[in-house]
Amino acid sequence: MFLNALSLFSKDTWKSQPNWLEFSDSRDKVGNMHGDIAVSSNGDVYVSVGDPKAGLQVYGDNGKWKRNVPNAPSDLHGFVIKKEGEQEFIYAVRVGGGELIKFTLDGKTVLQIPGSSIPDKFKRKGKDGKPFVRLTGADVSQNGDIFITDGYSSDHIHQFDKKGKYLNSFGGKNAPYGFRTLHKLVIDSRFNPARIIGMDRANNRVVHMGLDGKFIGVLKKVFYFQPASIFIRIGRSLVNYEVG
Repeated sequence: MFLNALSLFSKDTWKSQPNWLEFSDSRDKVGNMHGDIAVSSNGDVYVSVGDPKAGLQVYGDNGKWKRNVPNAPSDLHGFVIKKEGEQEFIYAVRVGGGELIKFTLDGKTVLQIPGSSIPDKFKRKGKDGKPFVRLTGADVSQNGDIFITDGYSSDHIHQFDKKGKYLNSFGGKNAPYGFRTLHKLVIDSRFNPARIIGMDRANNRVVHMGLDGKFIGVLKKVFYFQPASIFIRIGRSLVNYEVG
């Protein structure tokens, strides 16, 4: 997981803070952190790890372990926390399970979008000839539409409405996109209309697209590491893209 980050538009510096986390009495490490981190409105830090007993761990803003989210899968990859009315929900994709799940901060599942909802023509085929997905990231637009990236397979982005109905697919490895591991994405509502900011990892670039799938261009070309995740940090009057 990314303790340091690169700001695309400022000279902010990031420093790691050793031994910040305080684990529960039953463990001495977080676990295999091939997942994601998100922060709820009260400052709690949610960390997904490859652990069947503690797949989604919650720490306070002081770093002290608070709880594990019940029934959270151990293969959560990218996830975000979104507030809807007075309640917050986690939108997460399972890289192994091939689905998106929406659940409460207490672990109650309220929506599932299986990989079978995506048309086979937008999937890669395995050695057995069967189409498959390896979903890696997701975000939600202001109208509730859900955008999912299949970053470990076809490199397509798939769009669903807030009830899980399939709407559209775009992106992929061919022109004009030419993606190579479109790892994660965020929806940037600073723009009008909003845009998708994507981490085209193996191409070492950050790209942006319209919510209709139109490829707008390369936001940033990175030469010294492969960008894997992004979030928007709103400062006093500045929006920064932080890339891990």
